Amino acid sequence: EAERIGGGSDGAAEAEVRSAHELISIDEVEFLGHDGLPTKVATPLEPLTVRMHWTAREPIELPLFSFAVESEAGVYVANPGMQTEDHTGKLLTGSGHVDYTVDSLALGPGQYTFSVAAHDHSGTTVLDKRERFLTLRVQPGSRMVYGLVDMLGRWEPPVSATGGPA
Repeated sequence: EAERIGGGSDGAAEAEVRSAHELISIDEVEFLGHDGLPTKVATPLEPLTVRMHWTAREPIELPLFSFAVESEAGVYVANPGMQTEDHTGKLLTGSGHVDYTVDSLALGPGQYTFSVAAHDHSGTTVLDKRERFLTLRVQPGSRMVYGLVDMLGRWEPPVSATGGPA
């Protein structure tokens, strides 16, 4: 049975559900900016790393880590998670961290709440979950992102019906 505890590491959480499995725990989560230093503020289209610090209480086959992103309005924006083909056959012991690296942050300006989780290697059992655990503020950058996310595409110059530049 899950235990309810209050508060995330930055006060973002209202109530948190933790797993009773106690094989592994996600102890801390931090954002690292383009300079590799911890930050709570990011800029659209700049690099960002989500780092989850974990502790395995006994050797455990490499779990699948994931996180969910919600906007200020409660809109579910993204949920990147490890896939079983990302790693196989390794055991975690002791403490360490896992990084999710974003080369170009697609989020538009605003405040986003992150929930994090660790599942067993098959992805069927939640080993630890911290809901609404951490908040990231995305501030406008030199290139504006309109909406919740940037499509990370590019516009090509118009071409006339005759095939030449318009």
